Amino acid sequence: SISISSGKGAINEGMPMLTSTPLDMDEIKKKFCETIGKYEAYILLGWCAAVLFMEEVFEAYNCFPFMFVTGRRGSGKSTIAEWAMNCFGIETGGKMASDTTPVAIQRYLSYYSSLPVFIDEYRNTKQITYKNGFLRNVYNRQSAGKGMKSNFGVREGKVRGTLLVSGEETPEDNALLTRCVVINIIEKNRSTNHFNWFQTHRTALSYLTYRVLKQKKAILPL
Repeated sequence: SISISSGKGAINEGMPMLTSTPLDMDEIKKKFCETIGKYEAYILLGWCAAVLFMEEVFEAYNCFPFMFVTGRRGSGKSTIAEWAMNCFGIETGGKMASDTTPVAIQRYLSYYSSLPVFIDEYRNTKQITYKNGFLRNVYNRQSAGKGMKSNFGVREGKVRGTLLVSGEETPEDNALLTRCVVINIIEKNRSTNHFNWFQTHRTALSYLTYRVLKQKKAILPL
């Protein structure tokens, strides 16, 4: 697991873990639909499934879109994003957009190969928007190079993952916004409150990834 602190009391993030215990896929889809709306649920679950084919999509199109979950304060957007991350067996919360440096995001994107990195609380403030250029480059995996202390050589950070971003505000940077698949979490779209069910079954949601990966060769065109 990747270390998130240094020293004797180092804290490590948990590694992504998938469950092979069956969970009804139709039930997951139904509960997402009743929680955020049918259209929004199909887009979110469709993107989650597409992430598992990221390498094939990138090979064909040389890019991969981000997921941006937006909504008013208290709409549950961050919670929905966390449940989406649970589908990949990732239990940790999002990284704060304001406090997480581009270098740290770069390392997460390099470490979690072909998996999303969750960036929370995006806003159009100077503290965050200066990172827009870096975030745009993740779309087509343009990595950042840094000079080394020696007279010759460059250290390059690879981009191997993608981004799941949430925030009350969508990017004012049009170039960044066009790289995002945006869903709006609106409370009136919630027909049933399934919060307790999702909290109870959040670790079981990774069965979605397990099942798709088991069938990946059959799903891909010959």
